[in-house]
Amino acid sequence: MSILTRTGCAIIMTIRTCPSRTAILFSAAMLAGAWSFEVFGGYPPCDLCWTQRYAHMGIIALALFLIILHQMTTIPARILDFLLVPALFTTAGIGAYHAGVEYKWWQGPTDCTAQSIGGSFDPDQFMQALQNAPIVSCDEVVWELFGISMAGYNFLLTLGMGLLILFALTRKDNGKEHA
Repeated sequence: MSILTRTGCAIIMTIRTCPSRTAILFSAAMLAGAWSFEVFGGYPPCDLCWTQRYAHMGIIALALFLIILHQMTTIPARILDFLLVPALFTTAGIGAYHAGVEYKWWQGPTDCTAQSIGGSFDPDQFMQALQNAPIVSCDEVVWELFGISMAGYNFLLTLGMGLLILFALTRKDNGKEHA
């Protein structure tokens, strides 16, 4: 068995036995990637980017809650972990909506701008930052790879993770309880 096959099997087993932990790791990685694009790539997020980030933060919070609940209830962990699936699909839907706005498939929000200000709050610094803030529009693709934007990748990866967890939770031979 090749190392790739063994690694793939290990990943699938982790998803099957610990979907809540997998969801935490997945959403944390998605947030780390978005943050890296912002900090190291110089791509400030728009309002829809923030909405996608908040959705991933929500998945992390839900999964942590489920892990705690696994220890406190007699409801099978598999049943509780099904709550992750609609959360992941909703997050994927937000990514799809944003990608559609970027590619002009439909109209997006008209007030779609955002800019972060680092450090402590200073009114003069705040006014200067507002005056010099670049306008970040939700309907422009600022980065893409193979014709797919960051929002498009968020959609594809999050949908894929949702499907993997759904598949793992519905497999009949998944008899091992998880936490």
